Formats: sequence, C-alpha cells, structure tokens
Amino acid sequence: MVDKAPSISMELEQYYLSLEVIEAIQNNDVPRLKLLHKCGTDFNMCDEDGNTVFHLAIQNHAKLDTFEYLLTLDDVITKDDFNSVPRTPIQEAFRINSGEIYASRLIESGCRVDCFYPRGSKVLHLAVKNKWIEVAELLIERGINIEYRNDNVETTLHLAVKTGDIDILWMLLFYGANPNNKCVHCFANENGRIYMHLTFFDLVVKQLTTYPTLEIFLDPFYCYEKNFSLFTFIEAMEKGSPIFYKLIEITCDIHFTCDELMALIRKFSFLNPKMWRLFTQECDYILEEMLCRCRLDDFFFPDLNHLHNYTQNLFILLESSVSDTFVQGINASFLALPTRLIKYFAERRESVDLLCQILCCMLSYGIDINADALNVLYVSFGYCDLFKIMLHMDIKEMERYAGKEECVFSRLLFDINLSAESVISKTYDEPIAYEISQYFTLPKFRLMQGFPVPTLLELARNRAREYITKKFKIKNSRGFYTILRALPIAEFHKKIISFEVKLYSL
Repeated sequence: MVDKAPSISMELEQYYLSLEVIEAIQNNDVPRLKLLHKCGTDFNMCDEDGNTVFHLAIQNHAKLDTFEYLLTLDDVITKDDFNSVPRTPIQEAFRINSGEIYASRLIESGCRVDCFYPRGSKVLHLAVKNKWIEVAELLIERGINIEYRNDNVETTLHLAVKTGDIDILWMLLFYGANPNNKCVHCFANENGRIYMHLTFFDLVVKQLTTYPTLEIFLDPFYCYEKNFSLFTFIEAMEKGSPIFYKLIEITCDIHFTCDELMALIRKFSFLNPKMWRLFTQECDYILEEMLCRCRLDDFFFPDLNHLHNYTQNLFILLESSVSDTFVQGINASFLALPTRLIKYFAERRESVDLLCQILCCMLSYGIDINADALNVLYVSFGYCDLFKIMLHMDIKEMERYAGKEECVFSRLLFDINLSAESVISKTYDEPIAYEISQYFTLPKFRLMQGFPVPTLLELARNRAREYITKKFKIKNSRGFYTILRALPIAEFHKKIISFEVKLYSL
C-alpha cells in the first residue's frame, strides 16, 4: 500500500507560502530571504489567512530593509492582492501606528491606490485621518480624487478639520480642495434626527473649542469665499460665542435647509439677544424664509429656564423688518398661537405679569386675539389685568365657541350681544353653574341661596348693560368697555357692570 501523506504535504507546501519565508520575514532575516529567492522559492504564495509577504511584513512591523528587499521583487510578487479580511497591503498599513513608512513606499512603488476601505473611505481619507501628510500628498500626486466623499458625505477636507491638523489642511487647500463643499452632520433632538449641511468653515467653527489654532482659517483676508450654514450661526448665538461677530463680518453667504430654519425656531429661547438683534438686521432674508416655510407654533413654547431671553428675542423679532410677515403668519394660522402661549404659562404656573408683557407687545403689533384666548386666560388666571386689557381688543371667531357650554360665562364677559337671560335660563353642569351663580340668581339655585327672585342690584346691572349697548350702538366688547370706562359713574359700579365684582356667593 502506498503512503499518500508525503505527497499531500508537498502539495500544501506548494500551495501555501513557505514557512521558511514567513520565519525570515518575522526575524527580519534579509540574507535568508535572498538565499530562498535564489533557490527558486515562490514568494508569490499566501499563508492560510490569505496574507502575502507584504501583509506579513506589515503585520510583523518588519524593518525597513526587509520591506525594501521585498519591494525589489515586484517583478515576481504582487502588491495589490487582498487577504481573507479582505485588505490589500496598503490598507493593512493604515491599521498600525508605524504604517506610514510602509504606505509611502507601497505608493512610490506603484501599488493600487483606488481601492475602497470599509465605510466607503478611500486611502486618502485614511491618510488624512491618521495625519500622514506625506502619504496624503503622494496619493494626491498619484491622481486620487481629492473631493471624493465617504459614506458620511465627507471629503478629505471635512475629515482634516476633525483632526485639527493645520499642516494637512493647508496642504489640501494648496492642492485645490474646495472649502465650500458641504457634508452632512446629523444630531438628535426631541423632534427626532435633524440633518445639517455644513461646509469646511462650519466645521472649523464647531472644532474651535477643541482646536483653537483653527481660527486662522477665519481670517478676514483669507482668499476663499466663506459660506456658512445657518446651523453654525445658531450654535454661535446659542453659546454666546464671540466668534459670532467674526462670522457676520466674513461670511459671503449663509446656506440653509428647512430643518435648519426649524432649528432656529426651536432654539429661539436660547439665542443670545444681542447677537439675535444683529442677526435680524444682517440676515432678514433668512427670517423671511423661516416665517414663510415653517410652522410658527414652536415660537410659543418658550424654555422656562430662559424666559428672559425668550421675551427679549420676541420683542426684537417684532421690531425687525420682518415684523409684518410674522404678525400676518400668526394671524393666518389656525393654531391659535396666543392661546397656546397662555395655556403654556398656565400649565406651568408661570407669572401672569410676564405673560402680560409678552402678549401686550404682540397686541401692539396687530396680532389678533380670539374668543378661545379670552376663555383660556379667564379660566387660568381669572379677571386679571391682562384679561381687562384684552377686553378692549377686537376679538375674533366668537361664533366658533357659541355652542360650547364651558365657554359660556367667559363669552358673556366679552360678547356684548349675548343675552344674560339666555344664559341663566339654561341648565348647566355643576362647575359652570357654580361660576355663573356667583353673578346671577339661576333658577336652579334660587332656593339654595334663599332668593326667590334676582336682587334689584342684579336686575339693575343687567338693564344697565343693555342700555349702554343700545344707547351707544355698541357691537363689540372693545366699544363696550371703552364707553364704560368713560362714563361718569363710580368705579365700583363699573366693576359691577363689567362682571368684575361677584354679587353672590354660595
């Protein structure tokens, strides 16, 4: 019987790279490598993991003379094979700290440089990430596309900013990298993920806290046109960074997306008021786009920890060149935005004085108030000073709430055409009946109060309201309360007629 073991061993030895070659590379034994090559050993085989002699030399941190000798054999061995990972030798070089010299020599010897690396990066991106400026320069001179984007839509220039390496940045710009190309920056907030399109200069600003030396690229005399994203300005205003003033000075254009316009509204409470004022003066075209393209309801959810900022910024917006557009947008909205602001303050038990300050400013610029706002304000804060002020306004959309019992009493205060008799003749739920019974002797509660009929004071008040309305042909609350204020009667009587004073108490 013939023993087949020796023949199988010989086949494996022929298929795989010789163990003697592997040991010689590991030991940096160049004389032995030369002898093996002279004896006809095949250097073009791989080990069990598909590694060529170049892979093995890089993985074992071979000395330069060993690596140089292997490069002299390029007529019989290839430098571009993939191992089982798969990686080419040059890709392998980027995985180790001492790989710069291997990568440089492979490029100079003519290896392929157009191979892709995981996540879409090319070797130029890897060179920039590793801060290997000589390797990066060699790759560019070999013709690699300097504007190629990886899976994060980043060019090498964008990646260089993140490393903070000034020399590589200057080198890329020298070779013609376009600083106005945009990459995508993603961040998450309470409304989900937002994607910002940032230029090189945007990224420089974002990295200034980490690498202050990058400020050199914002020099006003720098030759490139500087285009920034709106997101960069938002961040600068939010942080109150002095760099904001320099951005305003040197920018040639501010590009923006709808997401960024919405971010400007969401960050409204956090913006530095002084910077926001300058921004409204210099960039009113962006504000016009924001007011035309975005929902305005987020304006009315201020951050409670930044109410002072919010108030100042709102006043600045109302004083700006886009004030008319802002007011028209609010008045045209079906969202009852002032009502939302009142509810927001009420739910969080915030000061009605600050709410009064904000709404009075809005009213002075022509923002409409509807019946719902009056109802919410009365239910939340009672017959407060702000409610009295709003009674002198033109109140819109009262007919929308005519059939809602929960609005009946508040409507009675500002709807001068609503009959008191029609109100007290109906049957109401307990809370509503209790509220109204403090001003009227309701049939349902007369016996409980011990009053079989309304008092003369209540009847006189009701007739006085009717008389004033007919005498002066009043059609709305604004006219009624304006006339009432001018009548030569006691202030206490005016309060009775306007329902400011309760007549009964259960």
